[in-house]
Amino acid sequence: MAATETSPATAVERALSILEAAAQRREGLTNAEISRKLGIPKSSASYILRTLEKRSYLRREAETGRYRLGLKILSLGGDAQANLDIADVALPFMRSLVERIHLTVHLAVLDQSEAGSNSPGRMPAWCKCKPRGRVKITVALGWMPTALLRLRSK
Repeated sequence: MAATETSPATAVERALSILEAAAQRREGLTNAEISRKLGIPKSSASYILRTLEKRSYLRREAETGRYRLGLKILSLGGDAQANLDIADVALPFMRSLVERIHLTVHLAVLDQSEAGSNSPGRMPAWCKCKPRGRVKITVALGWMPTALLRLRSK
């Protein structure tokens, strides 16, 4: 690849596109499939694939030649989670909710069907609130279906 002003950005874009494509296909992708899917030359795909494999972002199945996500991706995800303060992310939304409904808002993390927080005890997510004092609204973070979120917010 000739060195141009845009080539480093192009290589980074291609590498990220390859990772995203690999994440979408559980069975992995071959070099030819990646090249076709992303519309990039096979030689460019090969170069990037070798680099991503060397750095453990991808792993190559020897029998099939298919590339799948590597363990380094999990490591990055874990690091991102460890450095993410959920309260900092949720605070602006919680403040907005308090301004709209004029009630106390409580932050909890959804753990399957229960909501856990720094308050003592665990309760079903749909009824997590402290029983005394003013009515409290719980903001539960997790994989709650959108339809359920809409229902709960009414």
